[in-house]
This record gives sequence, C-alpha cells and structure tokens, in this order.
Amino acid sequence: MGPGSGGAPARRLTREARREQLLDVAADLLRVRTGGGFTMEGLAVAAGVSKAVPYQSFENSDGVLVALYRREMLGLATAVAEAVAREATPADRLRAAVRAYFDVIIDRGAVLVPLFAPGSSIAELADGGAREGYGFVADLLRNAAGLGTRDARLAASLLIGTLNGAADALAHRVASRKAIEARVVEIVLLLTDTATTTPADTTALVASRVAHG
Repeated sequence: MGPGSGGAPARRLTREARREQLLDVAADLLRVRTGGGFTMEGLAVAAGVSKAVPYQSFENSDGVLVALYRREMLGLATAVAEAVAREATPADRLRAAVRAYFDVIIDRGAVLVPLFAPGSSIAELADGGAREGYGFVADLLRNAAGLGTRDARLAASLLIGTLNGAADALAHRVASRKAIEARVVEIVLLLTDTATTTPADTTALVASRVAHG
C-alpha cells in the first residue's frame, strides 16, 4: 500500500527485530532450498527488503548462517537440558536427552542438518574451533551419567558423529524415528557404560548387548 493510499505507514523494525526476521527468513530458505548457494541478495529478496539491509546486521552470508546455527543450537541445548532436568536416574536422563534431540530434529531438522552436514564449515566458524558442541555434550554426559571429565570428552567425541548421522538418517528416511532413536539410545548407554568399566567388563557388556539385540 503506497504512502498516499490512506494506510498507516509500515512500522520500522528495531535492529534486533530485523536481525531475528532475517534469521527466520534464512531458516525458511534452508528448508526449501533445492540447489545453489545461500546469498545475501537472495536473503534480501526473500525478506522483501533492499540489498543493503542484510548487511546492516551481518557481514556476509556465512555470518547469517553462523548466527542461525548458534540460535538453532541454543534452542536444541535448551530443550535437551530441560528434558534431562526432569529425570532422576542416569539412564532416564540419557534417554530423555536423546528423545529431546529427536524432537528438535523432527521440528528443525530441515534447518539444522544443512548447517552441520559433512562439508559444511558453519559449525567450525560458529565456535572458532572451540568445539562448543562437544563441550555441551561432554557437560551433559558428566551431569547426566556421572562421567569424569576425560571420559565425558571421549564419549562426546564419539557421540557427536552418531547424533549427526542419526539426524541425516532421519532426514533421508533410512528408518523410522523409533528405530533410529532406539539405536542411538543403545549407543549412548554403551558409551557411558564402557567409559567407566575395565576392558574385560567392556567385552562382556558388548557381548551381552549383541546377544540381546
């Protein structure tokens, strides 16, 4: 509606509100993207703003995706932490963490998976090599399963790959959520058990899991 048509002028967004709007649009673009790269020009067009507007909030397209990654990962971390806090036993906490992870992946996977897919540099750019994602998982394993710092870091390094692979399997419908989630729970419990057992105990544990799998 033009300025002379009698309608009220559009309300100018605050800087923070504009930034969040652009991140919402970027998320929508990732959901529907069928090919090609993510560009600032494409973001401006999709948001219905001039080409200069995205640059007022972000340096470049990687900056947009890094900010989106951080926002999405904060939401994931919050959901997992809240789910874990409601449970009493280590095993139940770990199951709740996996269940919350899958809830978020079901809801936000179309956005998250491209951001941490193999070959994507966004996760590394987001934490500057600090491996914040690993740190969060290690802290979760320490608090939920009672692992020591060293064991938690080792288990986290192994588990991150499992979680990313599970998200990819879910996105490509390799199996049902129930089946994938059950396997991830098995792996989590195995990792947290073996991190605090002797090699002989580990062999027995693996044999038991295979025999009853």
